[in-house]
Amino acid sequence: MSGQIKKLFGWKSWSWSHLPKGMILVAFVVAALGLLSTSIALATGSPPTSIGPRSSDASVATASPWTTPQNELDAPSIPTPAGALQGYGAFDSVTCPSTSLCVAVGGDSNLSGNVATSNNDGGSWTTSAVPTGLPEMKSVSCSSASHCVAVGSGVAITSIDGGATWSAHSIPTSNTALLGVSCPSGTETCIGVGVIPNDGGPLNGAIVTSNDGGLTWSAPTTNIPLGAIGGVSCASSTFCVAVGAQILVTNDGGKSWTQQFVNGTVGVLRTVSCGSPTTCVAIGANPEGVRRSSETGFEIQSTDGGSEWSTVSLPAGSWTVNALSCPDSGDCVLSGPSLNQSGAPLWSSADGGSTWSTVALPAAVSAVSSLSCVTASSCVYVGLEGTSPTSGTSSGNVGWTLNPVTAVFSPVSGGAS
Repeated sequence: MSGQIKKLFGWKSWSWSHLPKGMILVAFVVAALGLLSTSIALATGSPPTSIGPRSSDASVATASPWTTPQNELDAPSIPTPAGALQGYGAFDSVTCPSTSLCVAVGGDSNLSGNVATSNNDGGSWTTSAVPTGLPEMKSVSCSSASHCVAVGSGVAITSIDGGATWSAHSIPTSNTALLGVSCPSGTETCIGVGVIPNDGGPLNGAIVTSNDGGLTWSAPTTNIPLGAIGGVSCASSTFCVAVGAQILVTNDGGKSWTQQFVNGTVGVLRTVSCGSPTTCVAIGANPEGVRRSSETGFEIQSTDGGSEWSTVSLPAGSWTVNALSCPDSGDCVLSGPSLNQSGAPLWSSADGGSTWSTVALPAAVSAVSSLSCVTASSCVYVGLEGTSPTSGTSSGNVGWTLNPVTAVFSPVSGGAS
């Protein structure tokens, strides 16, 4: 199984360059989402009982806590659907710390790390100076318009000039593939999460924390085994939620974590967004959609600071969702890739993710890998137009724009040390 994972996810020499361009998006989504239906254990040895009661039956009673059968404990998708892949550069993550600045990270066609900034809501991008040899960057977060942190496999990078230049810093376990990072506004706290690949087959979860804005990192001691973790969101310097095969909450800035449960049936969660210290929404793709396109994605919601969670019904056909942004306690925007060469889905919510309304993206957008909303009416996305990287913005009621960013992924000589 570990060999199959490595080939599909590019951890060794697997190359996507042999695929025709028209097949890239479909192959990418199937690799990233379809593999969720295989049996990938998330912890070494016996399954961790802390994740919840186990059942050999794949069905779960609606009123029960989250009880995921052992053979369905799967890792969050790696890489992020619609992000960079071998032979095709793209952004994996975007964050907008203000209405005048956005920072996006990803990888070029060789999966080398790529960072860019925009001062016009994703209308155009300027390539940043990054350390030589940087791997693909999976997530970025800015605590202010000047201070940003991005993470990837075995590394964290920081910027103190609004994303123009970056410096690299080590993390406690070099083989950790960090998939998410969150640095709450106005603080020096940062939380990174991800997975630790294991040649024996299982994937373990990882949490790293920083109290100095990403310069140094440590791994907190947890009293529960960690399954793979795909995303994290911090609404303050103390309150954060991390999701993946588990729901984890901290109220002390990542020093200690409590596992929470959810009423209802839910699968692996890809990302989470906390619009306030009391309201959080988490979503995940549903691998059953590979066989039935009408399937819905997974969503859970908390309105009490992460103590209690409940499932929410997403719209039909939402099974590929992987991008979410909730700028406040009431507003959220949700998207993901399409299996076609155009027509990526997008939904918005004005009630904290309880109900969703369809929103039209430009028809040429084939996938959204990440969203960042400063307000309900000011959002930026990054993703694909066919197989080419693109971005766009919504401003007020004028709809969404489409701005190709292929030039950002052209070879650039030099780099920061």
